[in-house]
Amino acid sequence: LRAEDKPWFYLLTGLLAELENPEAPGSREAAFERAAGVAVSAEQAAFFRTLALREAIRRAPADEALAKTLRREVEASWGSPAAFSFLREHAVVLHQLGRVAEAERWIDRALSDPRSGIGAAERDQLLLLRVLLQGIDTVGGRAALRELVRNGQDRGATLPALQLLAGVESELGKAEF
Repeated sequence: LRAEDKPWFYLLTGLLAELENPEAPGSREAAFERAAGVAVSAEQAAFFRTLALREAIRRAPADEALAKTLRREVEASWGSPAAFSFLREHAVVLHQLGRVAEAERWIDRALSDPRSGIGAAERDQLLLLRVLLQGIDTVGGRAALRELVRNGQDRGATLPALQLLAGVESELGKAEF
């Protein structure tokens, strides 16, 4: 296998082992750790760490320990492309913990800091996440939708934003059209 494919091999091997023996403790986590350990770049290692954390979010309710882990990962990867994945998961966990304002502050920080490592497509996805955190029927949510439709570069984010903007049937939405 090529070096860049080895992490995927180890991840898939671990996931297959888990399928064969679902009661085996830690096989999934070990697979993610091993994949990150043989990654060929910091970005690839961060990707596998993000997958592991996303799996932790999916399997159990969010807790303060997970939020702290994600915050450390965001801070450690700030300025690199890996920051986006950790930031997105961190915002989701903060939302689950009822800390929406804090999640929004992290998103705002990334959007306003040119050294954050967040590219144009990631910026658009963060705007869409902001809409989901604030709600499409709020002034802030609709402002984020309008900004995304006007200035978005990622069609994967701008198309849902346009659909949401056009489909809102609230008094706020009717007043704009």
